Amino acid sequence: MARVRDGGEPSPCVGYLGFNNRRGIFAGNPPLRKAVSWVVDRTAFAAVAGAYRGSPWTRLLSPVTPGALLAPKKRVYSVRPNFAKAKRLAAGHFRDNHVTIAYYGSGDVRESQAAVIRDDLIRLGFAPENVATQNYYGSICDPLSDPDCGPGTWDISTSMGWCSDYPDAETFLRLVVGKAPWRSGMFFWTLDSAKYRKKLAAANRLVGNARLQALGNLGVEIMRDAAPVVAMRAYNNLFVFSNRVDPRSLVYQPAYTDWSIPALALK
Repeated sequence: MARVRDGGEPSPCVGYLGFNNRRGIFAGNPPLRKAVSWVVDRTAFAAVAGAYRGSPWTRLLSPVTPGALLAPKKRVYSVRPNFAKAKRLAAGHFRDNHVTIAYYGSGDVRESQAAVIRDDLIRLGFAPENVATQNYYGSICDPLSDPDCGPGTWDISTSMGWCSDYPDAETFLRLVVGKAPWRSGMFFWTLDSAKYRKKLAAANRLVGNARLQALGNLGVEIMRDAAPVVAMRAYNNLFVFSNRVDPRSLVYQPAYTDWSIPALALK
């Protein structure tokens, strides 16, 4: 008889809401971006896909990225909404009060996730008739990577995530602050920030734990002050074991996001 490892184990992947930072209501509007980060219900959003597939998450970097958790007291957002704080931040920053939520996929999960975010934005203060959702599944180009693609424009995407090829914070932070090696160095959620590029370069010149902590702190600072994306959930790896496996032998290796094979033993 097989069993699933309760709750899974974290992977180097984080799911985000991506703001259109090139144009529209969120471009050049960090107070409203931060307000959205405070108003979203990350617990409800993660539950749509299933309790084991992801855990609510508030940080830019994944839980297995070295340096991400070296400053655990520096929490920026919460897994449940803080409506009072969100509304204070959003006041005076709604611009034309219209927002379009983009998502991608043919299944019910993506549509349900977009509905959760729509309800959250209405609670923030957007008029219900001004909050639209648009599924771009089947488009001939990729509108979730390129806001100029597809009919009309959109402001926030629920179908965004990032998985690190290897657990190093600098790799992802370089994309966030505008130094990606493709698409002319820009994604729709890129900050294109000379200030943060300078801070990233300084952190990257350090070595050992000092470098890891500096990169982790920079990830917290970017989310706190600029909020280019909304971290929603950390993805989990699910594992199925025979009941013959001794649970005391399970040693998880975060660097490889897998179990230590030499440590596994039967009862």
